[in-house]
Amino acid sequence: MHKVMVAILKGYREWTEELGSDREWKIQLVQASIEKIASEEAAKCNSFYVPHRKDVLIFLANGVEEECLREVISKIEKVSPVPVETSIGCGSTPLSALRGESRKCEGSDVAVVHIDLNYFSKDEIYSAYVRAMNNYSTLLNLFLGVGGIGAYLGGDNFVFFIDPKDLHIIDEVKMILKDAKIGVGIGKNPREALSKAASSLKFLRENRNLRSYLIQ
Repeated sequence: MHKVMVAILKGYREWTEELGSDREWKIQLVQASIEKIASEEAAKCNSFYVPHRKDVLIFLANGVEEECLREVISKIEKVSPVPVETSIGCGSTPLSALRGESRKCEGSDVAVVHIDLNYFSKDEIYSAYVRAMNNYSTLLNLFLGVGGIGAYLGGDNFVFFIDPKDLHIIDEVKMILKDAKIGVGIGKNPREALSKAASSLKFLRENRNLRSYLIQ
């Protein structure tokens, strides 16, 4: 079973409205502070914070102790302008865990599909970003079909967390993206799987005749 922790910033919208009209930069500063702590502290637990809606924080937590996750939240609470409400769900896929399919969490490996677009730097700056977002939108809907959770990492990089049994989806990714490297890692926790996926991408950069590679 996969495990996901969700942290909801209660009263977030109301807080933003109290800041007045000259507020967007203030909101960005607070969001950045929260996300810095979320990413750094989650990594210490071998979890992974998924960049997502700013009023809801998602943490992939396969193989992660709940006590460690509570420590992550306690540190976020110190910089959050509003109360933080958390829940932990489990499920047969990361998405079903996010939706709270079950409270019974048994151990399960997680697979990470790390996609790196080719020729990104050759595009005009904003056009490259638009191309990345269009591809990301398409992939989000594709991985939704296997209960995957995605994250845009910036630049030309996306990651998707899925159950290892659903790795057949890589064939569909190859059909959609003709110019991309697909590094795949399987681990007992999100951090391990991400590290292996990054190593897979390194292997692909050194072996240009391949389009995907798996390390487990």
